[in-house]
Amino acid sequence: MTQSERAKKELELAGLFSEEDDFYGGNTGPAVMKLFEEFVDQGHSGMSASLVSTLFYELARGNVLTPLTGKPEEWEDVSKIMGCKCFQNKRMSSVFAGGSSGENPIFQEGIRFKRKDGLSFIAKESQIPITFPCIPKTKVIEEGTPEAEAYSEVFKR
Repeated sequence: MTQSERAKKELELAGLFSEEDDFYGGNTGPAVMKLFEEFVDQGHSGMSASLVSTLFYELARGNVLTPLTGKPEEWEDVSKIMGCKCFQNKRMSSVFAGGSSGENPIFQEGIRFKRKDGLSFIAKESQIPITFPCIPKTKVIEEGTPEAEAYSEVFKR
């Protein structure tokens, strides 16, 4: 069995070619296969496969590879869209600040809450202050753990 055949079989078993089972109407499987075929065509082996797939994953998730600096060129004024004096980081869209020089920056996805049923979400309480330079990382807090006790109201919503 080739890598592509194996990948397609896994996607089929997960129901990702089925209009009924796939959240995106059967389009997820074909989209992943297109990316996977390109990856296979590039001829990656162990070390390069790990490096390339890791970098792709980080970039596809909207993460940065090097620290955010907070410099003015990293910010876009989104005041008209947001309805308040607000700047969004061009390199990482989940980072906001009060000015083009990065005043009072926050990371909107600083905490991800994970329910007992496995679903996860962010809330107002997910926002955390950050300082530059940094590579913002999300912390996951799972319902039912001692750490989650401080956020019991968040899980009740």
